[in-house]
Formats: sequence, structure tokens, C-alpha cells
Amino acid sequence: MFPFPSTVEEAFEDWIGVDTWYTGHPADMARFHAYVWWQIYYEGSISEEQLRQKIRDRRKGHIADEDLERVASRLSHLMADCNDFLKDKPAALPFDRLWEILTGVRIRGKRYRVKKQP
Repeated sequence: MFPFPSTVEEAFEDWIGVDTWYTGHPADMARFHAYVWWQIYYEGSISEEQLRQKIRDRRKGHIADEDLERVASRLSHLMADCNDFLKDKPAALPFDRLWEILTGVRIRGKRYRVKKQP
């Protein structure tokens, strides 16, 4: 399993810092969904354009510009869909249940209870 992030930026880096971040592999998508959850729960949603720009800034030069734009658009749209789904749910559901809903991956053993950061 992946290390459990402690901040939004750490969750973002855990996802986008991996060379395969854009491939759609289940492990990469699990990291993406973890980042989305942390982003929405701790800092609120960001716009599709803000996420696209954040992806561009972090990964420019690592893949072809056309591919980067296509992937950034697809993932920022997916984040918007997740945001619509998660409205009012992060506080109501424990992290492990949301993780399972979003990724299809069940966290075994310890049940993670996330406390909102001040």
C-alpha cells in the first residue's frame, strides 16, 4: 500500500511525482483519488483550470505538450466529478470508506480516521 500522506501537497506529490502518474494504472489512480480527497477535505475544491495549471507547472517537459494538455484536462475534469460526488461527504464518511468508494481499494487492518487540520 502507499504511504499515508499528511498534507495536501504531500498527497499531490505522492501522485504526480511518480513517472507513471498519467497512465491510468490503478495504483496511479488510487494516488490521484487520495490527492483529490485531501484537496477537497482540507483546502476545498479547486477549479478545473487551477488543477490543469498545477499539473502543467509540475510536469512540463516530462511528456509531450499535447499529451500533457490532454491528460491534464481529463484528470481535472475527473476531479470536478469527484468534487460533485464528495460534496458534504468527507466529513460524514471515514477516510477508508471514501477511499474504497473512489478507488475500489479496501484498506485492510487499521481504519484511518482523519482529523481536519487547523
